[in-house]
Amino acid sequence: MGAIAYALSFSPWITYGAVSASLTWRAGVYAALIVQLALAASLSRRRELDALSVGTLAFFGAMSAVALASPHAAIHRWIAALSAGALAVIALASLAVGQPFTLAIARRSTPAELWDHPEFIRLNRFITSVWTVAFLAAAAGCSLAIALLRDDTAAIIGANAVALLGAGYVTHRSVKRAEARAAAAGLMTSG
Repeated sequence: MGAIAYALSFSPWITYGAVSASLTWRAGVYAALIVQLALAASLSRRRELDALSVGTLAFFGAMSAVALASPHAAIHRWIAALSAGALAVIALASLAVGQPFTLAIARRSTPAELWDHPEFIRLNRFITSVWTVAFLAAAAGCSLAIALLRDDTAAIIGANAVALLGAGYVTHRSVKRAEARAAAAGLMTSG
């Protein structure tokens, strides 16, 4: 599963973080919504619209509505925690319906003949579970930073970074091991 596929899938969340840090929370949610609308339109045209895209669209649509209706709403303090929590709900829901959100991302960089292989599906269940735990940890860490440390930006960034880098590391290692096993079994070439 390529890092580019992950970055593209999470680009609205990255956009929110970058724009809100340099401008305002409202500008961040509007920018993220625009990015997600473009991404969802592209995925929809290719018939690849997935749970992460739909959930992201719903989250930033709702936050944009709040930003329009009540620009000074206190909810903006909690967006870091809410966004991580929303991602956890999306990931957990995707597991509950048997379509781990990482499947859609993984399919962008995996040969089609492997998509239905039990090991590929099992790997994506595991990776989605790892990301679910990471999102929950980020939500908890951000909530603590917001509540106890008075919105300490460094603590919020740190909570997200630790959780997401940890999940990224586990994902990378798990994929490399799976690729090695698949190559050894003759299912794909290594490299």
